[in-house]
Amino acid sequence: MDGILKVTLLFLFSFLVFSGQSNAQEMSIRFEQITTQDGLSQSTINDILQDSRGFLWFATEDGLNRYDGYEFKVYRNDPYDPFSISSNQISSILEDKEGAIWVGTKGGGLNKFDRDQDRFLRFQHDNSDITSINHNYITTLFQDPIGVILVGTQSGLNILNPRTNTFSVYKEVDDHVNLSTANITTVFKDSNSFIWVGTADDGLYSFDRKTFAIKHYSNVPGDLTTISDNWIVSIYEDKKRTLWIGTQSGGLNKFDPLSNTFSSFKANPGDRNSISNNWVLSMFEDSRGTFWVGTLNGLNILDRDSENFTNFMELNYPINLSNNSITSLFEDRSGVFWVGTQ
Repeated sequence: MDGILKVTLLFLFSFLVFSGQSNAQEMSIRFEQITTQDGLSQSTINDILQDSRGFLWFATEDGLNRYDGYEFKVYRNDPYDPFSISSNQISSILEDKEGAIWVGTKGGGLNKFDRDQDRFLRFQHDNSDITSINHNYITTLFQDPIGVILVGTQSGLNILNPRTNTFSVYKEVDDHVNLSTANITTVFKDSNSFIWVGTADDGLYSFDRKTFAIKHYSNVPGDLTTISDNWIVSIYEDKKRTLWIGTQSGGLNKFDPLSNTFSSFKANPGDRNSISNNWVLSMFEDSRGTFWVGTLNGLNILDRDSENFTNFMELNYPINLSNNSITSLFEDRSGVFWVGTQ
């Protein structure tokens, strides 16, 4: 047990000197380790959010953590308290446009945090209520520009009206679209207001908010211009408006909107400049333009001009990741960069 308590969970990257280039060797970096000894409840960081009041929220496998920069407050389920969070396994966190905090769990449904009462309102599947959420395993949360909240579950995409607290399941208008039953993994909006939905083993979908057109992208064996894997894990758009898609076993994909094609970057043990692993869990471009890619085995920096990857662990900084599985990447408003591990 003592060994677990000493595991490094998050890393604060304070960039002290930066030359303006994307090369990692040009940075002088100071590290601070945040561990369970500092009050963090558990080792796996599934999601990170900074809310409008400045609090940092961490989703873990054993509770929801709120951090004020000095100490943690941990919210856990109390089986005797119906206003406690519904499950300790937290998958996702969202702050909506009204400042409400929504918390998705793995099996306990969705929670809305009441800041004034410091308690939670639960939303769980009810067979007798067609306006309830359709599944209690929440995978991802996203607020649409029109205000509705898209709730991804292991069994379909739900649409939540945050004013009425009612849910509806996405209804297909095309036989080739399976979002009412698919295992939804991630939802993302790009700079053109397209909504992208990733699934587990059913590929990638895009929605044009202006025309309501839907496109489905899936892997075609032997066609290198299609997405490299149908299991989508992460989606990110960088500041140059390039869309990147992380997959479970097909590496990192770069989307070309003009040709509707993809190019992929995969791990190659014989190439030091390749990505460290083909399971891409997280991506983030920091305020200095450095593009970080977290995988199941290693943290990478991608030079998008040369398309070369640098494995961060090979840069010989005086730090050891407790786990090379990089589940979350986030930069807070003060410029501190957070890396969550599994």
